[in-house]
Amino acid sequence: MKEQILNYKELKPDIIYFDLVKIFGLSIEYLLTLLDINNYKIKDKYILIYNANDKLTYTEYSSGKWRKYEYDKYGNCIYEEFSSGFWIKYEYNVNGVLIYSENFFGDKYEY
Repeated sequence: MKEQILNYKELKPDIIYFDLVKIFGLSIEYLLTLLDINNYKIKDKYILIYNANDKLTYTEYSSGKWRKYEYDKYGNCIYEEFSSGFWIKYEYNVNGVLIYSENFFGDKYEY
């Protein structure tokens, strides 16, 4: 089953977990476990997935919207991406203070 799901995700990389549950007839808990995703919380209409450092890496809503997060080795969020295509990049100084950001629209900010 895992191989079937992974093959399907390869064909449709933007498919959300809520849709995979419907297509394969699985519970969301079983699907995530099957895909080796073990650090998550499930709320009524959304899923929160965390990395090994308990930082939020992915949020998915039953409406089909999602949001991804990436972190540096210090736990600072360095990138956010939204299902709409919008994204934000962040940079920090050695003390972990935000010093720069830029986004999808080309806006650049120095702090």
